[in-house]
Amino acid sequence: TGDSRSNMGISEGNFKANDYRPRSDVSEDKDGRRFGWFTMAHEIGHAMGLMDEYQESLEEDNATNLPHGGVWAPILPIFDQPFIDGRPYPWDEISMMNTNKAPRLRHFWHYARWMNQTNGVKNLTGNTVFHVEYSSQNFKYSLSDSMTNFYEPVYSQDDMKRSGYAKIDLRLYKIGEDESTKIAIPGQSNIDGVLVVRSKLQWFFDDYSSYRWQNIEQKLQYLKDFQTTINNRMNVNGKFYLECPSDSDFKKVFVFFSPHYYFEGSTIHDHFEISVKANGGSSINFQPPFYADGYDDDEFEVDALQNKISIYRYVLGMLPYRMSGTNKVANEDITLSDLNFLVTWINSKRGRSYQLRQG
Repeated sequence: TGDSRSNMGISEGNFKANDYRPRSDVSEDKDGRRFGWFTMAHEIGHAMGLMDEYQESLEEDNATNLPHGGVWAPILPIFDQPFIDGRPYPWDEISMMNTNKAPRLRHFWHYARWMNQTNGVKNLTGNTVFHVEYSSQNFKYSLSDSMTNFYEPVYSQDDMKRSGYAKIDLRLYKIGEDESTKIAIPGQSNIDGVLVVRSKLQWFFDDYSSYRWQNIEQKLQYLKDFQTTINNRMNVNGKFYLECPSDSDFKKVFVFFSPHYYFEGSTIHDHFEISVKANGGSSINFQPPFYADGYDDDEFEVDALQNKISIYRYVLGMLPYRMSGTNKVANEDITLSDLNFLVTWINSKRGRSYQLRQG
């Protein structure tokens, strides 16, 4: 009832009225098949041992605070995601365990894994190795014994220092070959890994000059505009991947940038504290301190009109500005050369030589 959601627990499930029925909104997958929203399928997935693949959004991201719509659109991920720390699959938007629509081969992998690992089954089948297959699309899903759980990162590092001030969390997941491998990077296929780049950002909102933040809806909309900028394939996500043809486990790794949010309040677990100055005009009134030479701080202020990519560049340890003549202006792009630190990191973990590519 109310704002409650259907859920599946250890011993019982709770369902909202009509969640056992498919809904009318339909999405088309890359193979041309069409899938409707069906909450019951998602919850039964939990009963079979599957985890949520979407990210939990801020508690403030609700209909009360957003009376004009936009709840969880886009999601503003909280710092502490339940069960799966890094969440490697939120970009697979129509997955059954994301938006309650399309089943994926990975959702059936635990059955094949059980048969591969159970001695009685191995004796019965002569040590046959099983996989999950979608023959018309030439997908054969399997994971090696050392990387058998796609929910768990193969490698992880918290608070990796990028500079004197910038820290990020990194999670590398083995995801296997299923329908999602065609949608991570436009024009690319056979993506078999995901590198999650997480930044924990605490946000504050200050009145400035004659301008005021009118309400919580306006503040949340600013954060949603920031997240939309990151999600945009032309800006950041869906743009970069790491490639090493000689690495049989991670030939192509999709780089997924995932800011996480904390709304005002108090926490000691952030990487950055960002204060946004209200601005109801058409030009920037407050110049960011990170334009100053040698600026090095994990707490900073920006104008509400400051270019959001320039803010994210600073969060990732990159120079947030470029020179236009003698003036410093916002750097509004992230390029291959900016991300060489990811190449260094994965090379150190895999003992290989990766190249960073752009889709």
